[in-house]
Amino acid sequence: MIIEVEHCTTYNYSEVVKQSIQFVRLSPRKSANQSVIEWQLSLPGDVFDVVDGFGNKVSVVTCTGVRNKIEIMARGEVDITGQDTAPEPGAIPPDVFLKPSPLTAAGPVITEFVERHKDFVNTGANLKALMQDILSEVPYIRGQTNISSTAEQAFAQHAGVCQDHTHIFISCCRELGVPAKYVSGFIYDSSERHVSTHAWAEAFCDGRWSTFDVSNQLTEPANHIKLAEGIDYLDACPVRGVRVGGGLESIDSDTSVEQHQTR
Repeated sequence: MIIEVEHCTTYNYSEVVKQSIQFVRLSPRKSANQSVIEWQLSLPGDVFDVVDGFGNKVSVVTCTGVRNKIEIMARGEVDITGQDTAPEPGAIPPDVFLKPSPLTAAGPVITEFVERHKDFVNTGANLKALMQDILSEVPYIRGQTNISSTAEQAFAQHAGVCQDHTHIFISCCRELGVPAKYVSGFIYDSSERHVSTHAWAEAFCDGRWSTFDVSNQLTEPANHIKLAEGIDYLDACPVRGVRVGGGLESIDSDTSVEQHQTR
């Protein structure tokens, strides 16, 4: 399936921004699951591209001069197979993704929850059951967490969004000895013909990386465009940066999408 995306994010500021540096991870990763037919970024300021330690393409954008908004545009076509894949030659060893991080470290609440799965065996069916159990404990509710919330905090509040669900799932997997990574990207909703930024997890099971989208209870990446991956949100977030000035920030997002059959 080919998904054609045009995504624009505008950052508006209450005061002038004198200088900013943005790290943009909005370029789809090439893999056995998805091929990039074409992709373009429209970015303000001076841009240079690097590849980080996880293999993500990062566009580093430096803006100087007075401005009240920053606009970032991504557009292109990606062909998705909808199948999980085995690690590619030269890929990061799965055990790297057993490493805890401040956003995913298990505290007493998650540790107690994981105890329910103490007889856990690493199979796809058991990971799916874990995913279902997490959503029943932490329903999708906006406005209760923020980008700095940890897995432990979101679980304790019994509320969160896709970032929180992904961090909680990763935290549980690592406690159970299962390598798990954070993935950011786009998800396509065919019923509403809409695409939005999203986060999900991949866990290493049966010799391959398998998708676990807790928020949508999906285990196949049939509608997912993968942009970046890492230990947690900070490694894979689509846009992250620093600025001088700007005051209060508000964000507007606009997206259009078309679906085609694979040529």
